[in-house]
Amino acid sequence: SGNSDFIIKGNGNVGIGVTGPSAPLEIAAESTNVGNTLLSIGNTIVNPNTRDSWIKMFGSQTTVDKTFAVGNMYGKFVVNYLGTRATNPESGGTKMFTVDGSNGNVGIGTASPAVALQVQKASESEIRATESTTGNHLSLYQQAGTSYLIAGKATGTATQNLQIYTGNSARMTILSGGN
Repeated sequence: SGNSDFIIKGNGNVGIGVTGPSAPLEIAAESTNVGNTLLSIGNTIVNPNTRDSWIKMFGSQTTVDKTFAVGNMYGKFVVNYLGTRATNPESGGTKMFTVDGSNGNVGIGTASPAVALQVQKASESEIRATESTTGNHLSLYQQAGTSYLIAGKATGTATQNLQIYTGNSARMTILSGGN
């Protein structure tokens, strides 16, 4: 039918299912959705002068892009939700997850984690550990300038106590009834 399934361009770019790859590796498939490209790998995705590398994973519905990028951005491993395929992964999108290679700090919702684990969200943040069989959980929660430590269930009546330990000994217990 005149279409090539695999091509290597003179500039070294490789295309699978695409005849004019714009990155070192571009994979495409026939689609009725927003675009045909499924995966693009390379540093020319962002800017030909950068030394950072990205893997862009394109997902879409009929009229809406759902694109993610995973890459190395200035020595940080980053998972970035781009939304539209045209978004530049370095300057746009939402940095969902970051590991800073210089200090090992991990960030969720931030591109510059300042401590070993930093969770950040614009309106409220919650870190939750949940027991899968009972639904009981312990949460650290921040909203509108107030901080909470919550022991309980997401729904229903809380049936667990909250204990604070030092070493291997319980030093304080707050009963589920509040006493």
